[in-house]
Amino acid sequence: MNLIEGYSFSLFVPISIPVKKIKNMKNLLFKFKLIDKDDEFLDGKKVWDIFRNNDFNYVEHRLFSKIFSNFVVSLFNYRIEGKGIKEILKDEMFGEFYYAEDYSKYYSYDCGLNVEKFLKLKSSREYDFI
Repeated sequence: MNLIEGYSFSLFVPISIPVKKIKNMKNLLFKFKLIDKDDEFLDGKKVWDIFRNNDFNYVEHRLFSKIFSNFVVSLFNYRIEGKGIKEILKDEMFGEFYYAEDYSKYYSYDCGLNVEKFLKLKSSREYDFI
């Protein structure tokens, strides 16, 4: 039996999320110093920075992952000309996560991820380095 080679990986999309959309997490946002009392938006860049530089114990990690998951999109590791997109992005990955700094080109808060645009943009850059 052969399993499908490919699996998936995660995009971290550093959007700004209205705090009112995740008001049930407000205490966690304060705990991790992600927002101040008057902030209206949660900045994904702040969440990523804390994730990258964390020294969390098990409980803190579990709590932080509730916030972190709001910015994560799981994506199948599509193959393009014999290479998985994850392989193309490997030098830019942090563990299993790709920080989608240029997300505005293929992601919107209202519509989500445009997979075709993402794949086209990321696979075409591989040839820019040759």
